[in-house]
Amino acid sequence: MMSSSVTMACAGPPDPPLIPTLILGTRDIISVKWELPLNNGGSPVLGFFVYMKSSISDNFTLVQDGGEDPTLLTFSTTTD
Repeated sequence: MMSSSVTMACAGPPDPPLIPTLILGTRDIISVKWELPLNNGGSPVLGFFVYMKSSISDNFTLVQDGGEDPTLLTFSTTTD
């Protein structure tokens, strides 16, 4: 019995996105947009993980894990 041969190509990591642009920044909401990287590493970029850190903490919080639009983040902040 002969089996079929399989060729596999592994994609590399993409370049980082281009510099983000602030779309909206208020006390309660932030919206930033960026362009996809020119080098996608051989596979379409589906999204980015985005983390945010407050000025009073050393901990980072995941605020986007891909999303429907891989080039836009709108995040509602909580204020005291």
